Amino acid sequence: MLRHRIGIVAALGREAVLIPFGEVNAQCAEHGPAPAPHVRRAMSVPRWEYVTTPLMIHNTTAILNTWGSEGWELVQIVIGPEGGLVAYLKRPIVEADA
Repeated sequence: MLRHRIGIVAALGREAVLIPFGEVNAQCAEHGPAPAPHVRRAMSVPRWEYVTTPLMIHNTTAILNTWGSEGWELVQIVIGPEGGLVAYLKRPIVEADA
């Protein structure tokens, strides 16, 4: 059986560099500690709101287009507990400018 040692990919400037695991600690020490939690929180991380809606087989396109026109993105369609189709949708939460 072959075993490969995999490293991590670090983005340094415009280049992506594969760093073997044995060298990760040295690289981290070279570039300094990770940002403090309050700094990490300040970075833009998208927040989402979700909705589920039943889909009628004969009208799926119209239903999905209506939700899509309001900014909702289809995540998946599953068979619901009653046997019908259920669509799961999401859209980003737009934060009010402070």
